[in-house]
Amino acid sequence: MDWICERKRAYENTIKSHDYNKKLFDKNRKDMEFNVRDMVYVENGNKINRRKLDELKIGLYKIRERISNSIYRINTGHKKTESNNFHITKLIPASTLDVEKPANLTSR
Repeated sequence: MDWICERKRAYENTIKSHDYNKKLFDKNRKDMEFNVRDMVYVENGNKINRRKLDELKIGLYKIRERISNSIYRINTGHKKTESNNFHITKLIPASTLDVEKPANLTSR
């Protein structure tokens, strides 16, 4: 019978730890939602695989389709259609200034 109490205590500790981690994660999380034809940047890979001088975000792409609440299809020029699907956490909304600025001008 002692193992039943131990198992119950382990389960309660797991729930407690999960709730604590969720609270920490949600503290800085922003709930975003995009519409079709919104302009966005895509986060460039993860920090471990990215080289030092690589850009942090790529493109200025238009959202083509909303697949689910968290997955969006963007035409990035990849041949494989799976490579054009991005999770909402990898998308960065473009400001109105970014959208209006011509692509051939660069600021120095």
